[in-house]
Amino acid sequence: MRRFVHNGIKYKLASMLLGSMHCGHQIGASSFDLLWRRWAISDSDASMFGIGPVHFCAKNSKCKQKEEWWSYWRHMIPLTVFGSQKQFCDLSPHNRPTGELQHKPSSSDVGDLNLDLIYVNL
Repeated sequence: MRRFVHNGIKYKLASMLLGSMHCGHQIGASSFDLLWRRWAISDSDASMFGIGPVHFCAKNSKCKQKEEWWSYWRHMIPLTVFGSQKQFCDLSPHNRPTGELQHKPSSSDVGDLNLDLIYVNL
């Protein structure tokens, strides 16, 4: 959820912490203005090499709709390649089945991603 109300207090999504049990990699995503259009994604391994953070802005007017906004996250999250067999480590919050990007999905319907959502109240 991009926002919710609990006990009369409004909360807005501020950031996400995404960690893959498949490859042991973590990234962070943070909203620039709490309006869900402007985000920055940081990868500690990439920043070690001077890469990032990656910024993107969803200016499409449809992105105000929750489903459209959520669909952006399927494509905007980076993946890493790891291991001697060059496997993909998918860090999408959609939690696709492990191996789906390599067309070798596991028998599970979900992936190995842990997602922590951080909300702030205004």
